[in-house]
Amino acid sequence: MDYYGTGRTNYFKVKDVEEFKKWITSFGGQFITKAEHPEFVGIILDSVPDMRRNPAEEGDELIEFDFYEELKSHLQKRQVAVYMESGAEGHRYITGIAVAVCPGKENVVVDIDGIYTLAAKKFRVAEKRITKALY
Repeated sequence: MDYYGTGRTNYFKVKDVEEFKKWITSFGGQFITKAEHPEFVGIILDSVPDMRRNPAEEGDELIEFDFYEELKSHLQKRQVAVYMESGAEGHRYITGIAVAVCPGKENVVVDIDGIYTLAAKKFRVAEKRITKALY
């Protein structure tokens, strides 16, 4: 089975909209904007990419990159981009994550797997006693 994810960001302001669009197309993302506020932009993805076309080369050479750090570099000061993604491999390995980035700040991450730790604390049981919803 294959993993199928669905993800998107909120809307935020970037330093240069055309450069941002160019960056998004380098990894196959979809550019979105608010019709009533075109200065606010965002991204739709199937999943967070870790490879993209090399902008320094012609052709199909792929290079690794850090999506969140590069996203952060496009943001205007004090803008916060939030990326949310959920996905699964059939009815197995259901995932969900939200990552917030802001220039000059450490990323904030929330992952649905954190429910096991929260439940263990709340119900005062050993986390290892809670089975995982994996397969």
